[in-house]
Amino acid sequence: MIQSSKHAHESLASIQPKRRCIALVDAEHLAQEHPDSFGLPRAEVLEVMKPGDCVKVCDGRERFWVLLTEVQGDRLVGTIDNHLVGAVGHGLTHPDEILLRRTDIYQVQLR
Repeated sequence: MIQSSKHAHESLASIQPKRRCIALVDAEHLAQEHPDSFGLPRAEVLEVMKPGDCVKVCDGRERFWVLLTEVQGDRLVGTIDNHLVGAVGHGLTHPDEILLRRTDIYQVQLR
């Protein structure tokens, strides 16, 4: 039996990851407070980021990786790339999408 396209779309929507904007800690602020454990990427690295690169951010409770899916100026979108232990405040985990800014990033792994 073939599902109607409306029913198939509703089923697909129920399994899509969430896309939300959560409060991330400013990387420069973290680097100043904790210079031994929080570094900042060079400006040149932040400028060449593209979809497929991974960035590390912090929500104040936990550091985690985000796989970039969209890079348009200072507006970045990515999927959380690891399971979060401290997701109590926002309820997000792998593979949910988040919006972020370049100033939220304190580590970059270019593809």
